[in-house]
Amino acid sequence: MNQGVQVFSNSYIEGSVDFIWGYSKAYFHQCYIASNTPNAYITAQNRKTSSWAGGFIFDTCLVTYTDSYGSSFGSTSLGRPWSQYALVVYKNSYLDKHISAAGWAVWSSSTPQTSDVLFGEFNNTGPGNWTSSRASFAKELTESEVAPYSLGSFIGSTSWLDMKAYNYAPSYTIGDSTSSSTTTP
Repeated sequence: MNQGVQVFSNSYIEGSVDFIWGYSKAYFHQCYIASNTPNAYITAQNRKTSSWAGGFIFDTCLVTYTDSYGSSFGSTSLGRPWSQYALVVYKNSYLDKHISAAGWAVWSSSTPQTSDVLFGEFNNTGPGNWTSSRASFAKELTESEVAPYSLGSFIGSTSWLDMKAYNYAPSYTIGDSTSSSTTTP
């Protein structure tokens, strides 16, 4: 995802390290996000400046793992900052047991790039949900703080979207609390 605006709804997205990355403004709605490798990162978002129109919003998503993931639960990060202005928000989503207690990671120990990130979480559920051990640069958002990250507020006009298709019910349960490694989309 380089630049521009993308909307993904009811999509299956699987990967290993930084498998959702780029500069774009992307909105993920009711998506099945599956990590297939432990000790990795789901996102690597990059905004060139704090005013750059970019970021990734995950709304009502199932964030889980595949059968190939193994048993190193609690070792995957929701994301890491490809730039110091990275913006990633997970809201109303199910975060499975593969997510680390810290939730988020630095880019590298020599270049953390966390001074101006917005790594936000709001109203999520599941064993990978917000803990008191979350990274110090992550933020548990309030309702007013998450409001700018609704579909229309974040991407602007939705007139180009097929809202009927956007609102289709997914073939999987978002808040499924059973072992996700046996759940397939």
